[in-house]
Amino acid sequence: MGADEFACAFVFDPAHQGVADRIAERLVTGFARPFRANGVDIHATVSIGVARSDADCASIDALLRNADIALHAAKTAGRNRHVWFNTAMEQSLQVRGELESGLRLAVAAQDIIPYFEQQVDLATGLTTGFEVLARWDHPTRGMIPPDVFIPIAEEIGVIGDLSLSLMRQACTAARDWDSALTLSINISRYSCATHGWRKRSSKRWSRRAFPPAGSRSRSPKARCSTIWRLPSRSSAA
Repeated sequence: MGADEFACAFVFDPAHQGVADRIAERLVTGFARPFRANGVDIHATVSIGVARSDADCASIDALLRNADIALHAAKTAGRNRHVWFNTAMEQSLQVRGELESGLRLAVAAQDIIPYFEQQVDLATGLTTGFEVLARWDHPTRGMIPPDVFIPIAEEIGVIGDLSLSLMRQACTAARDWDSALTLSINISRYSCATHGWRKRSSKRWSRRAFPPAGSRSRSPKARCSTIWRLPSRSSAA
């Protein structure tokens, strides 16, 4: 099937689906055992998608496609497991494909826009700045939350362009704000790891009189957080 994908077919009684479950579980358990090759301990995992030929499968190709969709679901659920195909998965995959296509267009058209969340000093009650939040108002699906479209943007490789677009829009909106305020934005670690991305973003905003006041990483698995000190109104003119 591919470099690391294999297909296996066998006959079983539909009334005893547990037989197929046990076979899949034995495969997952077997692959999880470490083995030694050329003096190196190898640890592997396996994800399995299972489909039935009696469930709307008119051909071998349809059966393999359903198994592949179930395989994708197994990987998404955390890998190292088996998952049975169901029609809801196919619908979910279709929605995912539509979101991917729409997201590419939305990033290019700057349809994903910044919202600003107020940051307040608890000791004084004064506003110290604003955090930039990404919002996508889809033309047919309405408001799509960031926890849905940000992972997709990371997976399809448009997160860097999305981050730069948000930064550009946010800085443009904030040019006439009080210079004592800060503007912060969470940047995906995938953007931070992209070659030349930090230099490209800093250079672009320095030209617009928005030099970064500092940057920090919240945690190894989190996003980078970059803060801009807003310029005085005279320097922004």
